[in-house]
Amino acid sequence: MNSLGAWTSSSCRLIAGRPAGQGGFVFEDIARDQLKLIVSRDHPLFGRDSVGWTELAAFAFIAMSTSSSVRRLTDAGFIHANLQTVPTYEVDQISCAAALAAASLGITALPTMTFAMFNADELTVIPLVAPRIERSIGMTWLKDRALSASAIKFVAVLRDRRA
Repeated sequence: MNSLGAWTSSSCRLIAGRPAGQGGFVFEDIARDQLKLIVSRDHPLFGRDSVGWTELAAFAFIAMSTSSSVRRLTDAGFIHANLQTVPTYEVDQISCAAALAAASLGITALPTMTFAMFNADELTVIPLVAPRIERSIGMTWLKDRALSASAIKFVAVLRDRRA
């Protein structure tokens, strides 16, 4: 993996979230990922079917660092809900955000594809609504560079699995 958190090779093919500005890149969706609220099992929101972003203002929020793609997603959720939120904690690792939530030090919002990165035994996952925040995960490569034979096969496998 590279510093962008994406799989890459020497000819710049990636599995990543949709880039903000595609410029010289091709991006092809292969999956969708949604932010979910993560709370401890003793939290007042435990057991809810869903939670709106505006309801989060009453609780200590554990945010990812500002350089994280997850932070951009949570910031978008707060902006759409018309909330100005200052995180109680700001962490660099998803597992740290989950550990703080498990210790009942706050709540956090994480993409579903990150759930394998932490132990959820002491946590519960609740859908976030109003708005529902999603991201695209896909294949990215340079427009002006031909794919290698192995990359062409890899893209074909991903397309077949998506179909």
